[in-house]
Amino acid sequence: MAGTKKKTTAQPNISFPADSQQAQYHNAKLFGALSYLWILSVLFLLFFRGNEFVQFHAKQGFVLWLISIVFWFVPVIGWLANLAIMVLILIGFLEALEGKQWKIPYIGTLADRIHL
Repeated sequence: MAGTKKKTTAQPNISFPADSQQAQYHNAKLFGALSYLWILSVLFLLFFRGNEFVQFHAKQGFVLWLISIVFWFVPVIGWLANLAIMVLILIGFLEALEGKQWKIPYIGTLADRIHL
């Protein structure tokens, strides 16, 4: 069997994240952004106690959520205030996705008082 060639199968080139820290960084950015979605802020405050970045955004999201609940019951002015809160939520969401810790004026100061 001098002329037979052995068939070889090529292994697929599968790439995995080189560093699990980079994957954790991307997860933190995602969870930080999602923490601005009202009730998720409470969950992330409780379950991500060891992650400073997620905690920062979850605290601000929690304060925004509480303020929006209060304004929900105030006709007209409260609804306009809730529109402003929605803008702050959107900005906070986008800043977290970019990996930034933007301290919302006044809201960030209130959020700093939350200690778990």
